[in-house]
Amino acid sequence: MKDNNTFFNSFPIIRLTKIVIEDFKGIVHGEIDLNPFNDMNPYEVSADVLGLYGQNGSGKSACIEALKILKTLISGEELNDPFISDEIRKGSDHAHFEFVFNIRSEDSSVNLKAVYSFCILAKNANEVNPENVKIANESTEFFTKIAEEKIMTFDPKTYMRGVRVSNESISFSGTVNEKMIKLQKFIDTSTNSIPFGPVSKHKYFIETAKKDDMILLEVNKRLAFKNSQSFIFMPETQQLFYSEQTEEPVFKEALFYLYAFGNHMLEVVNTQHLTGDPRGNVLLAMHTLSHGVPKQYVINAGGYTTYDSVTFSTIHDELEKISNILEQIIPGLRLELKESATAIRSDGKEYKDSYVIIKRNGMELPIRCESDGIRKMISILGLYIAAYNDPSITVAIDELDAGVFEYLLGELLQIFQENGKGQLIFTSHNLRPLELLKKEYVCFTTTNPENAFIRLKGIGATNNLRNFYFRDILLSEQEEELYKPTKEYKIVAALRKVDAK
Repeated sequence: MKDNNTFFNSFPIIRLTKIVIEDFKGIVHGEIDLNPFNDMNPYEVSADVLGLYGQNGSGKSACIEALKILKTLISGEELNDPFISDEIRKGSDHAHFEFVFNIRSEDSSVNLKAVYSFCILAKNANEVNPENVKIANESTEFFTKIAEEKIMTFDPKTYMRGVRVSNESISFSGTVNEKMIKLQKFIDTSTNSIPFGPVSKHKYFIETAKKDDMILLEVNKRLAFKNSQSFIFMPETQQLFYSEQTEEPVFKEALFYLYAFGNHMLEVVNTQHLTGDPRGNVLLAMHTLSHGVPKQYVINAGGYTTYDSVTFSTIHDELEKISNILEQIIPGLRLELKESATAIRSDGKEYKDSYVIIKRNGMELPIRCESDGIRKMISILGLYIAAYNDPSITVAIDELDAGVFEYLLGELLQIFQENGKGQLIFTSHNLRPLELLKKEYVCFTTTNPENAFIRLKGIGATNNLRNFYFRDILLSEQEEELYKPTKEYKIVAALRKVDAK
């Protein structure tokens, strides 16, 4: 699939370095810079950690949801959650996102900054504006006719819920074999150019003399819009880019590696995915990132689960790895996947009825008997292990502290900060990590929707960040307010009023 004159001889190191969110949930505008020590300690020396703190409803989970959208799109998958349209900020017809990456080859001959941006539009908003539905209505009659013949016409009934992806662009800057490149757009779908703009950059991705390829890309763009997916990262576009010889393959290779990063090295866990079942936590979702393949295995904590023999073996091995860590956290505690019955089904595969047990001090207990905290650690430890050991893995977890003993939470984060290799992004309400993490690794939400995220200023070398944060909540000494004050007497009055009714 690669050109012979490839710039990347092995998988490069990829890091997410900036997140920009606009008109999403309650955020009008918010920016977060990651990787604060990149200039001093490039990748090999230090892990990247980002802890998001702030008042309930202030935008922490919005950041995790934005990363979930990013993962879906750069993985080439469809953004098919019907409720995402509800998260576009009221009063705006779209939400805008921008993500900045650093892509560096192993020998440092290539060091690129990649800026990927896009908008999501509510489907019913697209119905109102037929210009958006047609996508390229000002294109030449030739391309329009061919493209419209190759895809289905838009059915208004499909525009009930969900979003469309629009205005995608990818920009690059950096160094390629000692040649400096200024930041510039290489693919921009918001223009009227066929199949994308700027036309001068087509030579880096396709053979411009092939008119059939231009038509196929235009068809891809329309299908991507219809299917709510990225045109740039949809598999058909990636395959077409890589099937051709171009004069400088580094840019299309960078796209391919971002696509691989989304599929194999980025994992996002929000609150709905932590336990797998909001109805009594009967199901446990165990997240892993083994061998570059993100997986979520559903374990029935209340009884038996049937797996094919390959899946059984994989879960067994993952639980063994998690147990090795868990045993150091909680001495004497181990996990084991037990087989109760085996059968060959009509498809010729072997299936095993199995269940997970906890071994503690010589006793065996079903996993349903364990606390939410232990179940939480079982759910996410596989991701923690992967990010700890691989500099290109990025893991984002919403409410990392839920159910976890605060001292233990602090220990895990401190270990990752001092010895880890990858990137860990998390939200938390527990303030213990503020006493252990470097101040550059912590970002706070504000009460100003137009400047949703800040880092605290004026922190001395001997200041305790936790105490400093409490002080600022009380005195409001930062440029932005961190906490919307509550009035104790109003809460008391409301409680009494409710009781009186």
